[in-house]
Amino acid sequence: MLHFSKCLTIWFGLSFIGNLLQPQQPVDIAKVNLKLTQDDIAITFFDLSSGEATLIQNAKGNTILINCGGPKTQSEMEMMFQLYDIKQLDTVIITKDDIQYDTNIDWIIQNFPVGKIVLASNNEHPYPFLDDIKIEKWKNQDSFELFNHVVIKVENENIGQTDGALDLSIFLKSHHILYMTNAGKLIEKKLLTQMETEVDILKVGDFGAEGGTTSFFLEKIDPKVAIIFQNKNNKPNQEVLERLYDSWIDIYLTKQVGNISIKYSNDQYEIIPIEVNKQE
Repeated sequence: MLHFSKCLTIWFGLSFIGNLLQPQQPVDIAKVNLKLTQDDIAITFFDLSSGEATLIQNAKGNTILINCGGPKTQSEMEMMFQLYDIKQLDTVIITKDDIQYDTNIDWIIQNFPVGKIVLASNNEHPYPFLDDIKIEKWKNQDSFELFNHVVIKVENENIGQTDGALDLSIFLKSHHILYMTNAGKLIEKKLLTQMETEVDILKVGDFGAEGGTTSFFLEKIDPKVAIIFQNKNNKPNQEVLERLYDSWIDIYLTKQVGNISIKYSNDQYEIIPIEVNKQE
């Protein structure tokens, strides 16, 4: 049975009780401990002033980072790594060859052990990767179990794109997150012909850009929650937001609620937003 918790506790020396949709004041904390036990898995969407970065972690210390943040966010990423006690990364996935997704990759590989880096098969960006880092190129319909109970499948690669873009299904236990990078009717039409349509959470593509996240698509995939990252240069399209509201989907904008952690335990999940003071 699916469970949404409206008021949750995050432990970081002392307890912070946060309201699900309207967190209180930003707080200064040393660490965020999601108290993962046994087979628990957490996915956290980082609140950055620009761009995307998402962390998947389990209680054993396995980690996956999807995207690396946008321009001028290195200090923010440093803070996130400290807050979530990230010492190493098993996998870094870059879903698009674009500064909103890959700006901090150089800083990451210079400062943290990285097991492998994943790119779209036609992403030919000359990243300054170290010789000892494994590079994988994923293509359409590839599927990989990266660690126990975490499977990532490429649902779409580069439809109408020339910059190495991936749309992913992330399966955490029995839960399905559709991690959209792109936005547009053509992409959505293709996805509906080949993917499992039951989606718990939608990470909205292209920062909520106009032309994507259509009503027909939302009706078919029927997510309960939508998450939208911040692009400093563009706000989410108002019509996209209205379509999400009209579909009775809970909307989380990182700009408004801060970091968004989702903790998966068996057949339940909890949504844990926390707003923190970011370094200027």
